[in-house]
Order: sequence, then C-alpha cells, then structure tokens
Amino acid sequence: MRDGGRVLFKLYWAHYAALAPSGGLYRDLAARGVVGPATGGNSEKADQLEAALNRRLAILDDCGRDVRLAVESLCIDHHFEFGPAWLDRLIAASRGRCLAQEDDRRRLCAALIGLAALA
Repeated sequence: MRDGGRVLFKLYWAHYAALAPSGGLYRDLAARGVVGPATGGNSEKADQLEAALNRRLAILDDCGRDVRLAVESLCIDHHFEFGPAWLDRLIAASRGRCLAQEDDRRRLCAALIGLAALA
C-alpha cells in the first residue's frame, strides 16, 4: 500500500509539477529527480504517465468521494514535514496526548481502502 501511495504521488507531481510549493522538502525531492517533469519533452512518455495517473484516479473515484479525498489528503496534498492534520491527531491520540476523533478514524479507514485498491 505504501508503494501505491508513492506511485500516485510521483505520477501526480510529474504531471502537475508547475503547481508545486516552493519550499523545503519538495525542492529537495525535485532536485534529486524524485518528483518533477519526468518526460524530458517526450510527449509519448508524458501521455503514458498521464494515462497511468488517470487510471489510478479512476480507481479512487470508483471507491467513492470520501476515499479519494482521504487518499489525496494523505498522498498528494502539501504536507511534507507534518500532516495531514487528521493523521497528526490520530498519532497524538495513540500517544495519549488527546482523544481520537471519529471523523479522523473514518478518514484513515477511507485512505486505507483507497490505498488497498491501488495496490
């Protein structure tokens, strides 16, 4: 499941790299070639990567809106040093710092359903 999330991240940001944030870890990942335009101007490769991304997004769409939003929040949204907030709250709750909220648990379950579908 981890690899499915990583592949989604890489495909998404290879396609949408121009929208990337300008700081910290993202800049480091782009500099190392982990993310960013992976096509080198090759339109056939760009089309293949876009198709692979669209297949994965369609799988998530088939799982339902809540699942897609949870996976996007976990794997795509900009939170490289921390987050998403719902996951941070669940981690804090597991360490006894606060009580876990049911909505956060639902998001985690939805994210797991989506990642399992991508695996």
